[in-house]
Amino acid sequence: MEGVNLLLVLLLVASSTILDGLLLCRAMNSDILCDENEKNALIKFRQGFRDPSQSMIMSSWMVEENCCNWKGVECDNTTGYVITLDLHQQFLQGEFGTYLLGLSHLRHLDLSQNDFLEALFPDFICKFKYLEYLNLHKTKFRGSIPECLGNLSRLQLLDLGDGLSLRVDSLEWIQHLSNMRILDLSGVDLSNAKNWLHDINFLRSLVELRLSSCQLPKLLPVFVNFTSLQVLDLSLNYLDVPFPSWLVNTSSQSLVYLNLKRSLLHGLLPNTAFGNMYSLRVLDLSDNSIRGKLPSFENMTSVTSLDISRNSLVGK
Repeated sequence: MEGVNLLLVLLLVASSTILDGLLLCRAMNSDILCDENEKNALIKFRQGFRDPSQSMIMSSWMVEENCCNWKGVECDNTTGYVITLDLHQQFLQGEFGTYLLGLSHLRHLDLSQNDFLEALFPDFICKFKYLEYLNLHKTKFRGSIPECLGNLSRLQLLDLGDGLSLRVDSLEWIQHLSNMRILDLSGVDLSNAKNWLHDINFLRSLVELRLSSCQLPKLLPVFVNFTSLQVLDLSLNYLDVPFPSWLVNTSSQSLVYLNLKRSLLHGLLPNTAFGNMYSLRVLDLSDNSIRGKLPSFENMTSVTSLDISRNSLVGK
C-alpha cells in the first residue's frame, strides 16, 4: 500500500512539473510582442478595405492589443515578427495596398476569396523572400502574373486558381520553384505558355497540379517524370492530342485523382493506359473523342468515381 501511495505522489509531482512547464511556455509565448512597425502596417492594410467590420477576423483586431494575439496573425516565437497572415474567405472588398511590405518576414499569406476589385496583380509580393505559402484563390486580380514570382524559391504552395482575369506569357519562371508541392493556376490564361509542360516538369516535388480551364496550348512531346504527383486536373482545355503518353509510364503510379474531362482528347486509348495507376480513386475522361476498347480496370481496385461517358469506347 505504501508503494502505491509513493507512486501516486511521484505521479502528482511529475504532473505538476509538466503543468508548470506548459504554463511557463504559455507565459513565455504571451510575452512576445509584435514589431510596432509591422503592427502599423497591418492597421493600414485593414483600413484599405471598404468595410473591415464585415470580417470576423479583422473586426476582432484591437489597436491597443499585441498584434501577435490577433486572429489570423501568427508571430515568430523568438523575434516577434509576423510570419503568418490568414484572412481567407472573409469576403472583403478593397484595394491591395503596398502596406503589407512592412511584413517582410512573412512565410504564409492567405487572402483567398476576397474581392480586390480587379486591381492589377501586386508585383511587390515578389519581395517576400521567405514566403512558403501563397494563396490568392478567387481574389479577382487582373493582368499578367509577374515572372519575379520565380524568385520566391521557398514556395511550396502557389494558388492563383479561378484567376479568370489573369494571364502569363511564359511559365519559364516556375522552373526555379523547386520546393513547389501544390500548384493551382485554374482559370489563368496560359494560351501563350507554349512550353508549359516542359517548365512544370522541373517541379519534381509536385504533389498537386490544377490547370483546369487555362486555354492550354497543344501538348508538345516531352519526357515527363512526375513521380510524386497525386492530383492532376487538366480539364476544360483544348489539348487536341491523343491520350497523353506520359501518363502511361511510371510517373502515374502515385496518382489518386485524374481529371481530363472535356480536354479534346482523341484517338485510341492505349491498352496500358491505367496499368500502373494502382492508387487511383477518381478518374474522369468524359466529353472527349477517345475511341477503341475499354481497358481492363482489374488493377484499379481503389477507384471510387469513374466517368468515361461521351466517348466512343466499346466493351464491358
